Amino acid sequence: MQNFKIAIKKLFNYLFGSRYSVFLFHRATDKNEKKIYFKQALMKNTNMMHSNRDLINFHINEFPEFIPYYKRIISKNRKKSPPNVPHNELIQLALDNFYSFCKKGAFTSHRGNIIQNMDTSRHIIFFIPFHLLDRNNENPVYSSTTKFYEVLIKVIVNQTDFIPVIQFGLNPLYDEGFKFCISYHTKERPYTLHIKESAFPNYFTIDNNGYAGWHSCTSNPIQSKTTDKEIKLIWKKEISEILKKKESKYKQGNKTFSLRDDFIFVPLQIPDDIVADLAFINTIDLLKTLINRINEIPFKLIIKRHPFCRSPEVSEILSNIDNENIFIFDGNIHDVIPYAKKILTVNSGVGFEALLYKKEIIVTGKCSYQQVATICQDEDDLMRKIKRSASPVSDIEIENFLGLYFSEHVYHKDQEEKIESRIIEYLRLNKLS
Repeated sequence: MQNFKIAIKKLFNYLFGSRYSVFLFHRATDKNEKKIYFKQALMKNTNMMHSNRDLINFHINEFPEFIPYYKRIISKNRKKSPPNVPHNELIQLALDNFYSFCKKGAFTSHRGNIIQNMDTSRHIIFFIPFHLLDRNNENPVYSSTTKFYEVLIKVIVNQTDFIPVIQFGLNPLYDEGFKFCISYHTKERPYTLHIKESAFPNYFTIDNNGYAGWHSCTSNPIQSKTTDKEIKLIWKKEISEILKKKESKYKQGNKTFSLRDDFIFVPLQIPDDIVADLAFINTIDLLKTLINRINEIPFKLIIKRHPFCRSPEVSEILSNIDNENIFIFDGNIHDVIPYAKKILTVNSGVGFEALLYKKEIIVTGKCSYQQVATICQDEDDLMRKIKRSASPVSDIEIENFLGLYFSEHVYHKDQEEKIESRIIEYLRLNKLS
């Protein structure tokens, strides 16, 4: 029973990233009730239910009654594989390879080669996000990711043999036998291409190091092959189109914004988001600092909560704010950013979006746009830089950075030739083509 509790705690922490879900499970009074709750969680959260082989073997081997539900999920998603996704057989093969991996069986490559005994050191493991199977998912990020992977699959199929494996959640089942991988929403693994949606809708990063503050352009100055003329063209076409549509990665509210006093815009983040690992001052501490030291700040504060944040602590802090200089905003970020004097965040993608308006960005964590932002590592430093009258970053520096970033580091879901060029470069460098 103790092992059961430990394994479930690990699983629920992975599934939901919160202690509350573990509490709900442990509130059950007997083992049968816990099994029912566990089964329901698996069925409702299929796309987040696998973190590593130990947990999978746990629920397959220790609780065999879950196997029919597991197989039903696989079967159900095969049937509902969306007709608009090309290479459906490939995606189904990726499901078979995933299940074979769980049982320590052989893999089948997309060209039909059987790879025994996990001998995959000279094959690419291509992890395909599970939500490609969900035809009813209306999440705009997942929808855009599906379209991006349609192009990616088309490109890689024509270039080399590879082993497709479905990726559940954000943790691929990396194995010691895997060397070369293409995976989603991952970071810091050698010989791997890490794919992630960027801060800009329908644009993705394909990077050797990862995303956000792990992205290669965080620590290395961008080595430009882009001319000034090309940068101007990017601003005229791609960037101006984003500004015109006022789109963001996440759905925005429609509440109006009317404040015209000098203010700082503070977009919050989910406190336990993985990028919080890169924070010098995390979201909760940043929020508390701003509230406690509001009298030192010569601006009003406009705070916007992350649309997916469900943190009770954040709720409590925001609900207890009673200061005429602090406002909570729930509208479109593109309606508030143009009027802000500064943008202050930990390392949110909203900071990246604010660069489109050439705003001064203050961050309290590592991020992929830190080359044109001001980094603060403690509260006193933060207060000093909030009060600073002039931004240390010029408009020209921002224009060049974003121009180079769009040219060399992000890929629109419709830019098939550009995506293909990046994949070919990876294959060539690792002698895989």
